[in-house]
Amino acid sequence: MLLNWYKNGTWWINVTDEDEAPIEPMLLSALKEVPDPGLRKEIEDALTIKPAPDEKPKAQVNAEKEITRKIDGLRELVSKSE
Repeated sequence: MLLNWYKNGTWWINVTDEDEAPIEPMLLSALKEVPDPGLRKEIEDALTIKPAPDEKPKAQVNAEKEITRKIDGLRELVSKSE
């Protein structure tokens, strides 16, 4: 039930009339007790933060910018020498 709530966007539950508790720690705690490997994997996948499919890691983006800058500089040198 906690996993279903979490997957559907409910990240807090009411513990009392005035207090709320986050679901993530409850799922992490329950993970130790889950005997079914499929369910454990499902919980792990739900709790794992994944980058967007079209989002590149920052290091890759920075490396690509640096390479592009160097290529542009080389093109500029070549065009000046012609």
